Amino acid sequence: MSEDVEMATLAGQRAQFTWALNQYNATDDPEQKTKFAQRMAQYIAAAPSHGFTLEMVTQGQSYPADVVARYLDEPREPGPATLARTGCPP
Repeated sequence: MSEDVEMATLAGQRAQFTWALNQYNATDDPEQKTKFAQRMAQYIAAAPSHGFTLEMVTQGQSYPADVVARYLDEPREPGPATLARTGCPP
């Protein structure tokens, strides 16, 4: 019996974190900065559940840790992909 399991890779988590960091640094728009800080927080928060450490995901890159920390414990609404995967209606 085969299960369809979504597995995060370290390379993928690093790439997503770095992309969000680059987008954060490239904008002066406060709303966009918030959006990308939340994304960085998402990858940092998920790291342990995938067997990764903060250092493994961030690779020692300088990022706005004080800003990102604001969103680490923030509850997030599930996105469409999560809802579709769980069979819950949007």
